[in-house]
Amino acid sequence: MTEITEGFCRAGVLQTDLEYIKKKKGNEGLNKLDKVLKGMGISLPNIQSMRSRDNVPLWMRCKFLDACLEVFDGNIEKIREMGREAPKASMLIKMLYPFHLSPNYALTHASRVWRDHYSAGELVILESSSCHALLALKNFRTTKLMCIFFAGAFVGVGDLTKAKNLVCTEVKCVNEGHEWCEYAFKWDI
Repeated sequence: MTEITEGFCRAGVLQTDLEYIKKKKGNEGLNKLDKVLKGMGISLPNIQSMRSRDNVPLWMRCKFLDACLEVFDGNIEKIREMGREAPKASMLIKMLYPFHLSPNYALTHASRVWRDHYSAGELVILESSSCHALLALKNFRTTKLMCIFFAGAFVGVGDLTKAKNLVCTEVKCVNEGHEWCEYAFKWDI
């Protein structure tokens, strides 16, 4: 496993995941998550009571996603789907990316949104054209599950633009020996 970068994410990131679990699995899902997190030494009530802008260590974010995966019985696609739904719950993202904006506009503001949610790492646009882009996530080492979540989240941001059929694929990953993660995007206009 890759050593996790020191840093923080906003508690709102985890709280959005809690909303998704409740929507998909109800209180039974939240109870299962609580039990799994307790086994990891993490308190769900503490997460729920935090302010959305409070800081949560990245290692805890990674463990939280591991616990979410258990709630979804090991179905990794549910983590990607949870990522895809996350931007739709973010007031900041909804303000920055109204439906009429192009995916390219969203990409130009991606680093700002990243910095608002994560204290470590840097999103860099490597390529951008009218129907495709390549984005790098540098100086950010976490788990493969986080990479899967982010691929879903990037598509979720695309859902808030005028892009059609947006696909995001992780083409390089720190967990596979690369220096950083790269995400390739394709869409129709």
